[in-house]
Amino acid sequence: MQKDSGIVLRVSADFRPEVVSHTVSARSQLHPKQVAQLREVRRVQQGARVKRFALLLAAAGCGYETPAPPRPPEPVPVQVLPCKGERSQVKGAWTLELLGAIPAGGLDRVVYRRGTTWQVGVVKDIPHTPKNVFDFDKPWDVQVDLDGTVYLRGLWYGNPDQANNVGDGLYRLDGSRATPLVDPTTLLPGSTEHFNSAGGFSVDHGWVAFWGGRPYEVSGVYAWHDGHVLTIADSRGQVRGTGTPSVHAGQIAFQGEEQGVRGVYLWSEATGTKRVLKSAGPIFGNVALADHVLYAGAYDPRRVIAWSAGTEWIAAQPEWFKGSVGDAPMLDVDPVVRGDDLVVHVAQEKRNELWNVSGCTLERIAGTGDAVGTTTIAGVYNVRDTATLPDGDLVFLVVLADGSHHLVRAHRTLLAT
Repeated sequence: MQKDSGIVLRVSADFRPEVVSHTVSARSQLHPKQVAQLREVRRVQQGARVKRFALLLAAAGCGYETPAPPRPPEPVPVQVLPCKGERSQVKGAWTLELLGAIPAGGLDRVVYRRGTTWQVGVVKDIPHTPKNVFDFDKPWDVQVDLDGTVYLRGLWYGNPDQANNVGDGLYRLDGSRATPLVDPTTLLPGSTEHFNSAGGFSVDHGWVAFWGGRPYEVSGVYAWHDGHVLTIADSRGQVRGTGTPSVHAGQIAFQGEEQGVRGVYLWSEATGTKRVLKSAGPIFGNVALADHVLYAGAYDPRRVIAWSAGTEWIAAQPEWFKGSVGDAPMLDVDPVVRGDDLVVHVAQEKRNELWNVSGCTLERIAGTGDAVGTTTIAGVYNVRDTATLPDGDLVFLVVLADGSHHLVRAHRTLLAT
């Protein structure tokens, strides 16, 4: 900590200035301009970068210290036990409410859901892009953090570092500006090379976990937080992270490979990286972290595997969902969580459904043919693209009988069969 004029400010880990000492001598009385500058520092919004504080503090003749970026809080270990009895299907447990139609997208428009409504952000500034615009109809992926911050993956042409000339980055929507978090100007951690690819990602409390790197050279799973990029597991180390990771409550889950053996891994600040699922057979797909359970999709055979505090079990497999969708449903192995419950999407031919899996109970949420408002549902999308509300309700995208796309809210009521 430095001391200059007698006032010392500490910039906290979330960038909130705090006066920690005030020892003004007779010859170092504060000028009113300095007082005004200190007040300005206090008004700077949370999330502003340290450099901006440093400039203001230096002008005010104050010292400062900047601790390392914080890690998200880690959950208290609680084991969730698998179903040990007969599984039962439950229908009529959820009621449906028709919400708004999806608005049109475009090269400068970011469409996303906030709560139960659609929002449209207009992007006018994309730094480090030659034409200042995304060159695809819409960003590949959009996610909204718990505080309402919008993150997105954007693609554009004009990147000489890629053979196909495509620029690929992760961005935060700040008003009309798409602020780059990771793009072709971002250095790989511990390297003089830059990222030229950033793929699937997830967000939680300002942490962005993503797959990226320089394909065919270095690739893996990384995390962005507070302007810093961390290596979680890439091909330069013992474990190479693959696929889209999941970040939740201080932990990052991802599929990976170690000495030719596939597995699912869990990273935290306290434990580092550890393998929790190992496979010489099934190929793991995407993963999802619940409050106390890790879910991993698997192929050959298709199923979703669960892990909690050292115990693993099969959480979902296709034949459990026979019935109104058909007698040979296909299970989407892209898991979604609701608390510690698993939400899955199943389909057969032109019919599809969403189910909530909680222990031995399989609750049908919605599907083809269900009435909603004054119309019926023709098809439902995987809820991963929308998400769970804080009260446990689900919001997801459907195709109605007239071909239009709408949001639907599902509310869990008293159980019925």
